[in-house]
Order: sequence, then structure tokens, then C-alpha cells
Amino acid sequence: MTGVLLGAFCERGGDRTTCCLELWSFPDTSINVVLNQFGPDGEREYAFPCAPHHLIAVLMNVPFLCEAGESRVSITRSEEHLVAVVMAEEGVGWRQSVPVDAFAGVLYEAAPDGERLI
Repeated sequence: MTGVLLGAFCERGGDRTTCCLELWSFPDTSINVVLNQFGPDGEREYAFPCAPHHLIAVLMNVPFLCEAGESRVSITRSEEHLVAVVMAEEGVGWRQSVPVDAFAGVLYEAAPDGERLI
């Protein structure tokens, strides 16, 4: 099944490391939250499947928690930002912040009916 990239939110750190949170939509209406970290030490990528309503709920202050293999992610709302915390199987983790308005705009491309929920 081929997915469509809805949007990517990236932050570049002072240590030459870039972290990205991507939302991918699939024909079966599922979404993958993909978290990447690129840096001098290499690249890490983790995908977490979910339904649009799981991410819409985060916008309404309901945490999203998901495990895939040995990695896990927590996405919570903190005022006008969403904060993703990734813990990977290597014991490596990172935090990333995404503006709520930008995240919601991308999410509603996949779930336009969800816009009425906020």
C-alpha cells in the first residue's frame, strides 16, 4: 500500500542533529506517525500506526501513546504545541515540538470531518 506524505515538521539542533515528525496517510484511512533523527551518528526512523481520531484527540488534550517493536512514542499537547517524546530500542530518545495550528492543518487533510471536533 502506498502512502501520501501529508506533512513534515523538522527541527535542527545545535549539535547538527535534525529531528522530523512526519504524517503519512494511506488509502485504508490509517495514518503513520513517522519520527526521524538525522545526525553525525547516522539516521534513526520509527513509524507508529494510528487512526486520524487518535491524533485529533491529542489536539483535545488526550495523550497519544504507541509502541512499535522496542520503540515507543508519546504525543501530548502543551498549550499551543504538541510535544512528541520518542524512546528507541537503543535507549536513545528525543523530544520534538510541533505548533498545534500547523499540525491540525495537515491532519485535517486526511480527516476533514475531524475539524468539527475542535
